[in-house]
Amino acid sequence: MTRTTHRGFSRSTAGLTLALVVSGVSAHAQPGVQMLPNMGQQITPLAPQGSRFVPMNPDLPGNPAWLAGQAVTTVESPDHKTLLVLTSGYNRVYKAAGPAPYGPDSNEYVFIYDISTHTPIKKQVVKIPNSYSGVAFDPSGAAFYVSGGSDDNVHIITLGADGAWAEPGPALALGHAAGGNGLNGRSDVGQGSINLQVGVKPCAAGVAISNDGQTLVVANYYNDSITVFNGGLGNWSTGVELDLRPGKSSASQAGTPGGEYPFWVVVKGNGSSATAYASSIRDREIVAVSLSEAPAVTARIRVKGQPNKMTLNAAQSLLYVAEDQSDTIDVIDTSNNAILETIAIMAPASVVPSSLAQYTGANPNSVTLAPDETQLYVTNGNLNAVAVVALGGTNSGDRVVGLIPTGWYPNSVSFSGDGASVYVVNGKSPTGPNPGFRYSYGPPTHKNGFEANEYNPQLIKAGLQSIPRPGAAQLTTLTAQVAVNNRFSDTESAHDAAVMSAVRHGVSHVIYIIKENRTYDQILGDLEIGNGDPDLAEFGQAYTPNLHNLARRFVTLDNFYDTAEVSNDGWPWTTSARAPEVIERQFPVAYAGRGL
Repeated sequence: MTRTTHRGFSRSTAGLTLALVVSGVSAHAQPGVQMLPNMGQQITPLAPQGSRFVPMNPDLPGNPAWLAGQAVTTVESPDHKTLLVLTSGYNRVYKAAGPAPYGPDSNEYVFIYDISTHTPIKKQVVKIPNSYSGVAFDPSGAAFYVSGGSDDNVHIITLGADGAWAEPGPALALGHAAGGNGLNGRSDVGQGSINLQVGVKPCAAGVAISNDGQTLVVANYYNDSITVFNGGLGNWSTGVELDLRPGKSSASQAGTPGGEYPFWVVVKGNGSSATAYASSIRDREIVAVSLSEAPAVTARIRVKGQPNKMTLNAAQSLLYVAEDQSDTIDVIDTSNNAILETIAIMAPASVVPSSLAQYTGANPNSVTLAPDETQLYVTNGNLNAVAVVALGGTNSGDRVVGLIPTGWYPNSVSFSGDGASVYVVNGKSPTGPNPGFRYSYGPPTHKNGFEANEYNPQLIKAGLQSIPRPGAAQLTTLTAQVAVNNRFSDTESAHDAAVMSAVRHGVSHVIYIIKENRTYDQILGDLEIGNGDPDLAEFGQAYTPNLHNLARRFVTLDNFYDTAEVSNDGWPWTTSARAPEVIERQFPVAYAGRGL
């Protein structure tokens, strides 16, 4: 393992909770295999036959080597010839320390690919100041809509006569001048080159449009509401907002939980008979809203997990909801808003031993129907895989029949029009050492190094994977590969069993001391015992005598490798062995000063 001197180690988000509690299985590096540091796992995006995996380069003038990170959402054009990929993450480029450290290249992006010949060809990259996962094509194919995140708006990108995409007019304003719900106001506290934002900013998240193109709906993530626009492209009305919390529409329900943190939204039907479905992350429900002249909540559908992205079938009779924390897909009948079934989507039953079936941690975050609607593809972020669900089964119902390996932390999947090709985007890549970076606070000789552009969230990069849709035989092989990648096994060696037995017999209490923002070598690298490097000791004996004495007197955990990009995801990893999807999705945006 490479020890680094940055805030949090490079880490493997591939680690599902069950993989952390197993021992005795080893994943060995092979050609075309990338090892994810600190957790002994691997990714194999080139394992599917005929697959391609390319980084996402926005072609920045003067910075041609810069690659974008945190690709989050894909969407096809109505004619299935164009694929959009949206980033929502860190994507900051520092120019120098000071009050305005970000350079002009600090943007989010919409990558536009021609997929008419199956192989994606990058045609253009559109810059967006801020975003948070939401992007949708207009049914005409002449425009698409991007939610502006903390900018509290929706960008309208249209196709020009020259074939180029651009934003010709102002964005649709959502009007949350007072900020998001909670402690409002904004104050920037200088932390070297990072600005900590105090106060809740608004956040435009999921965006959806009706099939006739006349109704546009936006999820206001930090205002617990949706905003509805009517009129169609070139004629959008002023937005009408509906608060999704029960007490805001009925005084008798004041204080009743519901509708908070709406992340994703889909629209069923057209005109006054249309219905919007919004996923409430906090309250674990799908809120159904009638989009008549005065939008109103008509149903609240309780789900087991935290609902993320959703999709409707072509007939709009079924709504499929990806849910984190429960590792499930809920299938909702939109005629009566009842849950028809719940599908476990971690892996086929033959892959995960029954003794481990109780564990969760796959982090499902998006769901997509194949064009023929015989299969459902689900991105499992923490498994670095797409779960393939067979639909319409006559024996045991809808179930996962295979897994497809992807890049690190897949976030979205789309199909070509004929269903023959699959496109998957992921948010991360293995990083490695970053010797040019130095965290802001330190001894007098300690220099701030953000301008080196080696801050950990900057180093995790996105990728676009293109896969010929695998048949049943290849899917079996790919499933076995994912099982190896994620160490699906409950085998415990005799040695490990003996060690754990001794620990349980001899240890009554554990005092767990966590040192924020520091690596072992930064503090204890100069310790006379242990596997340390004194050259990396920035806060050695002279600065931390108490910590050195504790290490000498009790125990020195010199090879304990925590796993996180930053503190935000590091704390849940440290205390619960995983970070949920909501944190994985939010922390790059938050650390970039883009709200959240």
